[in-house]
Amino acid sequence: MKLMNVGLTLLLATNLVFAQNWFRTGQNADLMLSGVDFNNTGGPLLFNHPSGIASDGTRFLLCDRFNNRVLIWNSLPTKWDALPDLVLGQENFIANNTGASKSGLSFPGNVSASASGVVTVADTENDRILIWKQFPTRNAQPADIVISLPAISSTPSKPYGWPWGVWTDGTRLAVVATNGGALLFWKTLPTRDDQAPDYTVSLTQFGTPRNISTDGSTYFFVGDHNAKIGNEPSGTFFWNSFPTQTDQPYDFFRAGWIKGMKLPDGRLIAGGITSILLWNTVPISATQQPDLAFSNSYYANGDGPDVVLAGGRLYVNNYNGNNVQVYHAMPTQTRQMPDFALGSPAVSTNTLNTINFPCRPPMAMRCS
Repeated sequence: MKLMNVGLTLLLATNLVFAQNWFRTGQNADLMLSGVDFNNTGGPLLFNHPSGIASDGTRFLLCDRFNNRVLIWNSLPTKWDALPDLVLGQENFIANNTGASKSGLSFPGNVSASASGVVTVADTENDRILIWKQFPTRNAQPADIVISLPAISSTPSKPYGWPWGVWTDGTRLAVVATNGGALLFWKTLPTRDDQAPDYTVSLTQFGTPRNISTDGSTYFFVGDHNAKIGNEPSGTFFWNSFPTQTDQPYDFFRAGWIKGMKLPDGRLIAGGITSILLWNTVPISATQQPDLAFSNSYYANGDGPDVVLAGGRLYVNNYNGNNVQVYHAMPTQTRQMPDFALGSPAVSTNTLNTINFPCRPPMAMRCS
């Protein structure tokens, strides 16, 4: 079942004389008990579950999932309160309503930025991929190309949808269809809306594949929340080179859902659900264990593991902590604390607590 992209609200009807008259279709809520306000993020640095980060080496991008936006810093943030320069999906840094036009977003899951300026976003709840052929320069800039996954589905009984992962090097494109359990590949960047992929990988072991990690040549891996392998539903499928053929089998499977990148010195770093993992060389088999696993008391990931090395700093996405933990240099200790957290005045601060936003609230109603 899809996660619905809604704020936590309590609907209070104005005429509560009879229970059967409490609600009507399309009725507006009167009050929000958790959140800033209707269609109000609280500002550029009040994130609501950042789900993916990216950098082209100069700029920094963050998918702010429940705020239906992608935030962009034109220079790499070096302190906790560095303000983003522009926002995609919204006209300003306050609004957070969903949108389905080429300038709107709904529950964005991941973003990829190439050195050549191409930006791609997995617009998850809208079941599509958005492509900017040149790096965006203004708020709510519409995408140049839209790929609707249901429109390009090859099997009507198992349509593609709900994309979580996307990757581009500016020339090629790879996408995860979480619904439909497939990886979609374009050998060249699409030039028109709803252009079909050149080939796909759909394996029986896939459950709900999520994120893509690759350098485009020497490694490719995809996290899967519900993989159909033994008793390890959450794990990662690895290919020891970039897949180039339809249904190309994976080379090995590792327990634990991760997303990461190869470092300039050849090491591989990846964010996981409970810790960040570092290999001295890119693993080529399931037996290669990480050389270092590090975390801290305030690393609270969930559905958004991600790491980016840029400008010598390590940026670690912190999904349930609602910030991005930043290390000025590569950590060397298992419990090493980050130097700051982008979006939080202290590493220990979860800013959603300031607006009383519970992540998994119960709901109850009393009828008399």
